[in-house]
Amino acid sequence: MANLATALEIVAVDKVFGTGANAAIALNKVSFSVHDNEFFTLLGPSGCGKTTLLRIMAGFETVTDGDVMLYGKRLSDLPPDKRPINTVFQNYALFPHLSVAENVSFGLQMLGRGKAETAKRVADMLRLVHLEAMADRKPSQLSGGQQQRVALARALAPAPKVLLLDEPLSALDLKLRQHMRIELKQIQQETGITFIFVTHDQEEALSMSDRIAVMSAGQLQQVGSAEEIYEAPKNRFVADFIGETNLFDADVISNNGSGLRVRIAPGMELEADGNRPDKRETCVSIRPERIVIGTDETVPCVVDKLVYLGTDTHYHVRLGCGTLVVVRAQNDQGTKGRFAPGDAASISVAPGAAKVLVD
Repeated sequence: MANLATALEIVAVDKVFGTGANAAIALNKVSFSVHDNEFFTLLGPSGCGKTTLLRIMAGFETVTDGDVMLYGKRLSDLPPDKRPINTVFQNYALFPHLSVAENVSFGLQMLGRGKAETAKRVADMLRLVHLEAMADRKPSQLSGGQQQRVALARALAPAPKVLLLDEPLSALDLKLRQHMRIELKQIQQETGITFIFVTHDQEEALSMSDRIAVMSAGQLQQVGSAEEIYEAPKNRFVADFIGETNLFDADVISNNGSGLRVRIAPGMELEADGNRPDKRETCVSIRPERIVIGTDETVPCVVDKLVYLGTDTHYHVRLGCGTLVVVRAQNDQGTKGRFAPGDAASISVAPGAAKVLVD
């Protein structure tokens, strides 16, 4: 995404709640930029600071230090109603006494838009979210997914430069969440508005985002595309938080400058991508789907337990030294039900699967 315009920039933002002995650091020198027309996601566990950061962007919280820039202009001194930014909240915050159309038109009326312009914009937004037939209904007459669409249409109606979404899918059931992910991404692409999405759900982030910022304990851990974050995590937290992985404390055998040969268990040596200069020990991440289980692989093991997940099975296998390894195997005709707890088996690691982590 080189040479893209920067929509929003977070510059060394600190946020501290309280003072003295009661001070709590919510954000610690967080810096990143969001591209124009990008679907950007803040991802991390509860309490990592992502919602605080979103509230700072919206103007509902002030920074302790640092700055927020929108298309090169400082936002820090502007109140929420003066920022060309709208927010879709987790609970939707719809007006229960207003109809769907009235909810969508509310922001336009506050901006003093004319009746004809407002009516056309409301119709366009309801068509965008597929709710034309629901215009006269009240929020209480809608499903959770429909209410979410109304909140989205209301936030989009004034054509903000940036739309903030604070875990808007968390109240929906699994099937509806999966469907709304597709719709949200499509709406973002159709409108061309920059979306900044907050979630703790890795699958949501991976499936929708152009780029992801992973956060932990108020600090930025890594920013990159879904593939970069998953395939090349920078540290132990990112590798462990995004998807599933096996983490091994490994001994460094040799270093060729771009990769290491490491020993993760007796009799299990392999090449790992990455470099730790002058280190004798390191941490290595290997995704379960990049490990092959069979009877003629290179490293003997015993199946400890298995978890059947429909499309695939997770085998928890134990090496001779006691090290536990998780293997993910597709349930095709060649593997389904092939191993059971107590069975002898063996594993091997696919080339390029092992990644050296910074810490």
